[in-house]
Amino acid sequence: MTSPTAGPLAGVALAFAFAVFLSAALWKLWGLRGRVDSARACRSPGDGPVILVQVMQADDLELVESACRFAEEQHGEIVLVYVIEVPRRLRLGTMLEQAEQDAGVALAAAREMVLRWDVPVRTVIWRARVMLHGIAAAAGRYHAHVVLSYSPSRGSRGHPEARGQAGS
Repeated sequence: MTSPTAGPLAGVALAFAFAVFLSAALWKLWGLRGRVDSARACRSPGDGPVILVQVMQADDLELVESACRFAEEQHGEIVLVYVIEVPRRLRLGTMLEQAEQDAGVALAAAREMVLRWDVPVRTVIWRARVMLHGIAAAAGRYHAHVVLSYSPSRGSRGHPEARGQAGS
C-alpha cells in the first residue's frame, strides 16, 4: 500500500520535470532567434540574390551587363570586385599605384553601368596572391549566391609594377 503523500509528490515531480523541459525548449528557441536575425541582416534589402562580379577592365563589361539583367529580374544586389594580384615577394599591403588606378577606373565604369539598371551595387578592391583566391574570399565575405568571373584562359591582367617590370 502506498502512502497518502506519494501521489501528490509524484505529481509535483512530474510538473517540475515538465517545467524544466519547457524552459529548456524555450531557451533554445530564444537562442536561435538571434542567429536568424543576424542571417537576415547579412541579406540585401530586397532579399534577392547577391551577385559577385569580377571586373578586370573599364572597356570590358560583358559580365557586368549579364549580372545587371539577372539582378533586375531577381531583385538582387551586385558586388563588383576588382582583384589586385600581389606577388609573394611583396607584402599584401604594398601600394601598387598603377593597379590601384586601374581598379578605380574599371570599378567606376562598371558601377556607372549598374546604376543605369537601377540595381543596388557595392564596389570592392580585393588584394590577393592569386586571383581565384581573391574572388573566393570576396564571395564568402559578401555572402554571394552567384559569382560571375572570367575563365582562367583569359589570363591574368597582371601589372608591370607587380611583376617587377615597371618602366620596361
